[in-house]
Amino acid sequence: MVFGITAVFLSPTRSTVASQIDFPNLHKFLDALTLMYRVTTRLAGQFHHTDDLREIRARQDAFAGAVPAGDTAAMILLNRDFHVAIAKAGQNPYYLQLFLAPAGRGAAHPAAVLLPDVRARSAASVYTGT
Repeated sequence: MVFGITAVFLSPTRSTVASQIDFPNLHKFLDALTLMYRVTTRLAGQFHHTDDLREIRARQDAFAGAVPAGDTAAMILLNRDFHVAIAKAGQNPYYLQLFLAPAGRGAAHPAAVLLPDVRARSAASVYTGT
């Protein structure tokens, strides 16, 4: 049940994993996620190489291509890949591991499953400049 007790997450291999959602503390997870995005972005700005920027742009473009198609599964995986590319550019292996963790073990991508429509609309405007 997605909107009840559990959520279904899409793994990188496109298999599904059911995971409990702690609704009373969901805001804390989203706060931590936002902070992690900010930290990794700052580190990427400080330590990136030219190749890192090309990779980030490629991930951004791939995500933007999935938005008009309404392909939520692709958007979830591409959003994760985008943030992994940013974390790699930040050159901090600890933050990178947080983004690479499987669903339910501190991964950043479960939030995309919880709020796909909101994230898709806001991401489309950010990533495509509209």
